[in-house]
Amino acid sequence: MKNFSYFSLAPFGYANFWPFLTGHLTIGAAAVLSAALCRKDGAPKAQNAAFALTVFAFAFSLLPLVFFGGEYMNTASYAVSGALIFGAALEAAANRGIK
Repeated sequence: MKNFSYFSLAPFGYANFWPFLTGHLTIGAAAVLSAALCRKDGAPKAQNAAFALTVFAFAFSLLPLVFFGGEYMNTASYAVSGALIFGAALEAAANRGIK
């Protein structure tokens, strides 16, 4: 088993690029959507988009488990998945207050 950073391009050779997509959806989308949240008129749409991207990132974080089995997941992978689902729950609670 080999471990790679979430932002490493090396896993593309091993066909395990789901952590790469998870990392970029989590960090890249968060930066873009945070900038959109600074605008008052775009805040509700950005909150909904942030929730959707968090759910997609959570799904991508579990795909190595689905495709390759438990040996391709480690403590850090499970921690990232847990943080994403916790973040999605917080975003869902915040989105209920959108009018």
